[in-house]
Amino acid sequence: MRCMDWTWIYDFLKGKKRERFGNRDMAVVPSCIVRCRDGFAALAGFQEDEYEKLCEALERKDLLAFRSLDQRFAGTEQIYGAIEDWAADKTVNEIVEAGERHGFPAARVMNVADIYQSRHYNERQTVWKFDDPLWDELCYPMALHLGDTPGRIRWSMRPVGFDNEYVLRKILGLSTDEVQSLYDISAIGRWDPKLVFAGPPPDWDGEKGLFFKE
Repeated sequence: MRCMDWTWIYDFLKGKKRERFGNRDMAVVPSCIVRCRDGFAALAGFQEDEYEKLCEALERKDLLAFRSLDQRFAGTEQIYGAIEDWAADKTVNEIVEAGERHGFPAARVMNVADIYQSRHYNERQTVWKFDDPLWDELCYPMALHLGDTPGRIRWSMRPVGFDNEYVLRKILGLSTDEVQSLYDISAIGRWDPKLVFAGPPPDWDGEKGLFFKE
């Protein structure tokens, strides 16, 4: 439910599925992502005082006619049109600074590289970088952080059949011939080399990352 925000509530109240709505919030006006001169910025004016400050930054006092949330829904296109025109020739930093100066929420829209390199996200381990025994350095998004039982990542997804020998020989104690007989009758198998992402790296040496070695 948390990942779906209020989609399930919308479905219940409206009796229909939520449709695509672009980079705008269906429940709040204004709340959107706008194209700037050098990227994208997210901004909003949910509370009345925030909306007033946004209108001040836009130098559009006429938009104060849509002061309440219900009035803003009625003036949706006028409000968003003014915001998009205002943002078009500004940099993302200028939008963010305007938000800080006037008092409305505004932030840079980050891409994957921005998030990967962000000191803030790295310190919080929102992005979790680790050394995988097969793939070397990898990065996963980590949303949950448990204080008493902190998480850990020992390895990433293993290729299909990569640990057959580890399970069958080391854990179950089968012989080399017994394992081979299972391969022969297709009871077990390995990754399809035609499927690039199903197997190990193209330059795999046949041993790296294996938990069981002869």
